[in-house]
Amino acid sequence: HFMFLLFPMRCGLAISEGAQQAAVMQCAVEAGMAKGQISGSLGNLKTLCQIVSPVLWSECYAVASRIGRPHLLFAGVGACNVLHLLTASMLPPEQGQVPAKSQ
Repeated sequence: HFMFLLFPMRCGLAISEGAQQAAVMQCAVEAGMAKGQISGSLGNLKTLCQIVSPVLWSECYAVASRIGRPHLLFAGVGACNVLHLLTASMLPPEQGQVPAKSQ
C-alpha cells in the first residue's frame, strides 16, 4: 500500500495520475473502503496538499535564504523527485507501475 505515500508526491515523473488513482482505488477496495469514500478522501487530500504545499515550500525558501543558501530549496526538490522515482521503481507492476511496452 505504498501508493498512499506516493499520492501527495505526484510529480508526474514515474507514474501517471491515472495509474496512481487506479492503484489507490484497488488498495482501498481490498481494504474494504467504498469507492465513493476513497474518491472523497483523495479529493480532500489533494486539496490539503494544494493549500499546505505553497506555504511549506515558501517557508523552506525563506529559511534557506536567511542562512544564505537559497539553492538548497532546489536541491531539496530534486531530492524529492529522486526519492519519488526510486520508490516508484521498486513497486511491483500490480501496485501501479505500467509495464514497458515490448515492440
